[in-house]
Amino acid sequence: MAKIKTYENDNTINANDRLIGTDFNDSDKTKNYLVSALKSYILSGLEVRPYKAYAALLTQSGEDAPTAIVLENTLGGNIVWSRDNEGSYIATLNGAFVEDKTFTLINATEDGEDLGTDAAWSKRGSNNTVLVRTGRSLTQASDNRLQKTSFEIRVYN
Repeated sequence: MAKIKTYENDNTINANDRLIGTDFNDSDKTKNYLVSALKSYILSGLEVRPYKAYAALLTQSGEDAPTAIVLENTLGGNIVWSRDNEGSYIATLNGAFVEDKTFTLINATEDGEDLGTDAAWSKRGSNNTVLVRTGRSLTQASDNRLQKTSFEIRVYN
């Protein structure tokens, strides 16, 4: 058998091409693998990031709960948003927000009138909740501050 480096390079890959590999689960036997099978394996859940994520654009008005344009959600369930009090909102997903593994990020909000005067923060509340607060400052809570505001939760493995 010739050495691999002596074989001709093929720069056109197609789904029916075969690759040679070792089957760990079958006594390390050498086998052929279809490129299409490798693609399916990778796309079906080979997790390359060390965390699950929720990313959304949040909007809130009046006394309503925030609404979310969800950009990504790999947490394994849908977050339910509620309004707790003026400028105080809760993201709920049972058992999703593991202690010492949950990271949140929210951009400062701007209402378009007094740019740079609004404030927002977020943090893990419990295994079931993440808290979001908005206001005219860090000490003065108020509604109507989320206008397609970028927000992210990461839960690390």
